[in-house]
Amino acid sequence: FMGGSIAGMHYVAMEAAYFIPIATPEENIPGFAPTILAVGIGVVTALIMLLAFVSSLLGKYMENMKLLEKRTDELRIAMHAAEDMARTDALTGMNNRLAFFEQSDSIHKMATRHNHIYAVILFDIDFFKKINDTYGHQIGDEALKALAKVVLRTVRETDVAGRIGGEEFAIILPETTHENASLLAARLRQNISEIVIQKSNANVTFTASFGIACHSQKDDRFEDIMEWSDQALYQAKETGRNKVVSYYGCCEI
Repeated sequence: FMGGSIAGMHYVAMEAAYFIPIATPEENIPGFAPTILAVGIGVVTALIMLLAFVSSLLGKYMENMKLLEKRTDELRIAMHAAEDMARTDALTGMNNRLAFFEQSDSIHKMATRHNHIYAVILFDIDFFKKINDTYGHQIGDEALKALAKVVLRTVRETDVAGRIGGEEFAIILPETTHENASLLAARLRQNISEIVIQKSNANVTFTASFGIACHSQKDDRFEDIMEWSDQALYQAKETGRNKVVSYYGCCEI
């Protein structure tokens, strides 16, 4: 409407105007021919409109790209969070079974390739079922969480600790001798035995048994190390619990 009214006003004024020549008709007055001028104005106007249209499209494209980049970042963050949740034990915050064995596999392959050593500590809570049956599953969960805090506070940054079963935990210690692994297990055993969970009518304490095995040969499989540590843990339970037993020589600590 505005464009039409402006154009209409000019056309009416042009139609109503009367021009008095100031020179004789024979003289050549410099200027552009009306057709050329109209075409030029039309071309320039079309280019300006095209530029405005392209600028609008480009602005919309940039806006969409920024929105897409934002959504991509949000999706990436959500994927990382989902991956972390898929590899984290919801109750204790430790590595779950999947994450523990993935990281342990990498450590084993590196140790085998470079002929390095590592140790595995397998342990679980003694008489855990009795705790659940006597005090309830809530106290059992509290015991698992308290144990996990002790483990995470005690192990080194390079160690990999995880909950691999109901009340069963494992630690793999890269570049660690059997003696150092035994010292760590003994310290964990002592710290766990000092945990006290307060209940309305009683203070709940518990202990844990430990089995240790080491990787020292290039042909050792990680499954073998886990099996040996499990055998040592079984012997710890069979010989009184609340102790650390090594697979190599089955030395009690």
